[in-house]
Amino acid sequence: MPDPVSVVFIHGFMGRGSDWDAIRLQLPNHMATHVHEVAGDSMDEVSRHILTTGPDRTVLAGYSMGARLALHTAVRHPGKVRALILESGMPGLEAEEERVSRTVRDEAKASELRRGGMLPFLQAWYKQTLFDSLREQPSLRGQLIEDRLDLNPERVADELCQLSVAGQPDHWAALPNLSMPVLALAGALDHKYAAVAERIAGLCTKGQCRVIDQAGHNVHLEQPEAYVAAVNKFLTELGDD
Repeated sequence: MPDPVSVVFIHGFMGRGSDWDAIRLQLPNHMATHVHEVAGDSMDEVSRHILTTGPDRTVLAGYSMGARLALHTAVRHPGKVRALILESGMPGLEAEEERVSRTVRDEAKASELRRGGMLPFLQAWYKQTLFDSLREQPSLRGQLIEDRLDLNPERVADELCQLSVAGQPDHWAALPNLSMPVLALAGALDHKYAAVAERIAGLCTKGQCRVIDQAGHNVHLEQPEAYVAAVNKFLTELGDD
């Protein structure tokens, strides 16, 4: 009898656990799902909190920042993670100059946020090339902004700096050492992260890559049915092991 599958979903930057509600409703009832509300001053602290969200040896499914946190948790606590689903996640910055440059940019954005508040920050955030696919979906972009207007600017600024990819360890070299199955997901319109997903899958011993058509950085929001199909297939195969 295969072990039941349990999944902990981890949201991205400025996200909430409720971001996953529609996805969780579409997964089979026999799969237990949980959400983790990210809180903490460091990657290690958040990882410890993540491990208390679900049962032992759970599947971690994260988006963007959440994917980085899921991977960090698996690297730090491999025996407690059954599998990984990494959506638009970057394992780390490999060059020191990249980390320095990103740190400077993050600190500048955090300062602007503290001075100007959420609305101008959100408008600028979703105009980044990372979210170019949302230009064709202005109502979706508008909803993302509206849903985040009530966030605390000080907390968002702290999270931007404390949980930045610039400050996390570079986990690229750790990928071949992961023994658990890994599904790397990305949108076909997000060329940078589609290439990252392919590289992650190629480095992991049990890696798979799924690039979703007509989706950008936020696959589960832009193409939820395709996201669910890919995740459900991966989890079903996992449950059959």
